[in-house]
Amino acid sequence: MVEKLTTRQGEVLRAIKSFIRNNRIAPSVRELASKLKVTPSTIHKLLRALKEKGHIELRDKISRGIVVIEEATYAVPVPILGRIPAGTPVLSEEFYEGYLELDSSLVPSGEIFALKVMGESMVGANILDGDTAIIRKQETAETGDIVAALVDGEATLKRFKVKGGTHYLFPENPDFSPIKLTGQGREACILGKLVAVVRKY
Repeated sequence: MVEKLTTRQGEVLRAIKSFIRNNRIAPSVRELASKLKVTPSTIHKLLRALKEKGHIELRDKISRGIVVIEEATYAVPVPILGRIPAGTPVLSEEFYEGYLELDSSLVPSGEIFALKVMGESMVGANILDGDTAIIRKQETAETGDIVAALVDGEATLKRFKVKGGTHYLFPENPDFSPIKLTGQGREACILGKLVAVVRKY
């Protein structure tokens, strides 16, 4: 039974629906807090209330795991990308290492694939070794986007930035160095943009 919402709860639910409609992914707690000018702890309380009243589900094993109940969902098979041979910047079935089934409400439009995260270079963005990154295939990115990129035949997950006309892939860990792409003679291309992270506990 879906219960009536308070004014504030209604604002949060509308903000969630608007964000999903515009971005094809659910908002993070911090994004909701920023938009509504409240603290993250307040958003957590409001999300719990929305869940208790039957308006949303909270998927605690998935980043951006807010699901609006009224949306019809179904399982979507997402291919897991394995090692890519050098000089082959193409997403082909021969490079897939199986499939991951995700709720359709968590999968944005477009061609989607998954990439296993290896190492600690993105811990500052809460992306950990062993996580599965869900990527929307696209060949371009805006500065600040977290992307899957192919550098000399190796797929990597980093934050894309442009500084003074030079393109970089930045880690989210001070123990790792940025990868300079411009003027290095590297074969590099963007495979897609990060849209979600799946973590097993």
